[in-house]
Amino acid sequence: MGGCAGPSRQPTTRASRADHRPARQRPNVRQGPLDVAGRAAARSPGGRVGGRRDGSNHVWFRCVKFMLTYEGPLATNGRPSQKHDIRLALHPQLRELWQHKPLAQFYDMGGPNVSTVGGYDFCSVVHPRWNFRAHLEILMLRPEAPGGVVKPRGDIDNRLKTLFDALTRPTQPQDIPSGWTPGDDQKPLHCLLDDDSLITGFTVRTDRLLAAPTQSHMKLVIGVEVENTAAFGGLAVLG
Repeated sequence: MGGCAGPSRQPTTRASRADHRPARQRPNVRQGPLDVAGRAAARSPGGRVGGRRDGSNHVWFRCVKFMLTYEGPLATNGRPSQKHDIRLALHPQLRELWQHKPLAQFYDMGGPNVSTVGGYDFCSVVHPRWNFRAHLEILMLRPEAPGGVVKPRGDIDNRLKTLFDALTRPTQPQDIPSGWTPGDDQKPLHCLLDDDSLITGFTVRTDRLLAAPTQSHMKLVIGVEVENTAAFGGLAVLG
């Protein structure tokens, strides 16, 4: 996972050099356990997490970047079963994402957001509870010449609709194929989005996929940037 660029650092002047007074005399010094974890996360490439001095489970989160990959069929106007197959393929990547900073910090707040649909549990990374939104950069490799993003027949538009639905957790039982039973490691099933309206924008680039087994076979590399839209000056308090 990669971090988002922060504000540029101002040149150090004599007046702005480090304060060497004891911590108890310095203003705004955070010493709670979540703050220690937050400073470690801020140094990591995954994003920014912080805590409060009183140790309460309030965390601020600015943004985080990561990559998802998918290889397989991507139908135009895909059926629920085809969309669910993509969810199942992405699930292991999204499940592991929760084990890395900064998302791992949210387990201190009671874990990820889980919704129950049709008796099955689904977990979403981008959820309105935490004011998260997502921007996507999609590289679509397919057994065709590059280009064709804008076509009257809307081929790529219809494939993108299938993809966005697959990135989103089911919202009603008919979105889940009948007869599907989650495995022990799919409880909950991890999805990227709680709702596709949480996508703030996206870009698409196409190129040729060589040695594709079928004409419907594709490889997708999806760059995801998750932002906290409640952030003010790069920081926000969540809880």
